[in-house]
Amino acid sequence: MEAETLPGTPGRGLDFIGRELIEWASSQDFLRGVLIPYFGFTPSFMEFLKKSQVEIYSWSICMTSYWFREVANGRPGLISRAGLSTFFDPRMEGGFVNEIAKQKRTCKVD
Repeated sequence: MEAETLPGTPGRGLDFIGRELIEWASSQDFLRGVLIPYFGFTPSFMEFLKKSQVEIYSWSICMTSYWFREVANGRPGLISRAGLSTFFDPRMEGGFVNEIAKQKRTCKVD
């Protein structure tokens, strides 16, 4: 795989998306949040993240993959004990990446 095709490459992938989200302010009307396991080197996306305009969460790549599998199969989500009592635990740091995610706490453990 060539370096310029990686999702975390400056000017491409997530960096391109971050730049578009910053420039196209109305895009934030339909985007509630972002769940992403890895940001890479994405200056524009990092700038978007710091503005705290949408919730941004980070889960481990493993749990993110399992969650996508469950949703793709039409199931409501994933219940797992993995990550409890770690910084991914919603009762602790919860994988919250920015302030709006910490305030809204959409991802909860009851």
